Amino acid sequence: MSKKKGFLLRTIGADEKRLKRILQSFDLRSYSTIYGVDIFFKTESKRRRAKKLISKFVYSSGDPLEVVVGRLLGRKNLTVAVAESCTGGMLGSIITSVSGSSRYFLGGIIAYDNRIKEKVLGVMKVTLISHGAVSLESGLEMARGVRKRFGSDLGISITGIAGPTGGTKEKPVGLVYIGLAGIDFDIVDRFHFKGDRYQVRLKACYHALDLLRRFLIKELP
Repeated sequence: MSKKKGFLLRTIGADEKRLKRILQSFDLRSYSTIYGVDIFFKTESKRRRAKKLISKFVYSSGDPLEVVVGRLLGRKNLTVAVAESCTGGMLGSIITSVSGSSRYFLGGIIAYDNRIKEKVLGVMKVTLISHGAVSLESGLEMARGVRKRFGSDLGISITGIAGPTGGTKEKPVGLVYIGLAGIDFDIVDRFHFKGDRYQVRLKACYHALDLLRRFLIKELP
C-alpha cells in the first residue's frame, strides 16, 4: 500500500470495533473487508507500536493472506491439499490465484455429497450418521482424509452451512468447521459467520488460510 495512504496492517480474527478499542490511543483509519480489517497509521513507528498490541490478529503489512501463506509453505518446503464442502472449491481457487502455488498446493476434493465424504475422503459412515456432515468430527476426518489421499504434509477441511437455507436451531446458517491435519497433529475450529452465502463462504476460506498461517508461524498446535 502506498505510504501516501498510510502505513498498513492487515488483520483477521477481530472486528473493527474490537481493534479500535485496543488501539484507542492511536490516530488511525480502518476499513472492514468481508473477512478482516485493514488499518492505516500515519507513521511507521505508530504501526510498529500498534502491531505489538494486536499481533495475534495481524497477518501482513500489505500482502494478501494467500500470498503470506504461500510464502510460508514455500520457505518450510511443505505441501497442502484441501477438502471442501460448503465452499465448493473456493479455497483451492484462492490458493492457486498465487503464482508459483504449484510448488506447495497438490490439489483438492469438493466433497459436497456425503457419499463423497465417505467414499473418497474416508469419513466414517457412523460419524456422518451420529454427528452429521457439519460437525467437528466430520471436519477432522475430512482433513485427515484429504492429507492421506494426496500424500501432502498438511490437509485442510471446510464443512458448514452457507445458507440461506439449510440451517436449524442446533446448526444455524453460518456454522462452519475448519480442520487442519498434519503428520502428528490435527485441529478443528468452530466458527459462526454472519452474512450472505458468498460472505460466509469467503470468510470460511480466509479463516482456513489463517488457521494454516498460525500453524506455520508456530502459534499452533
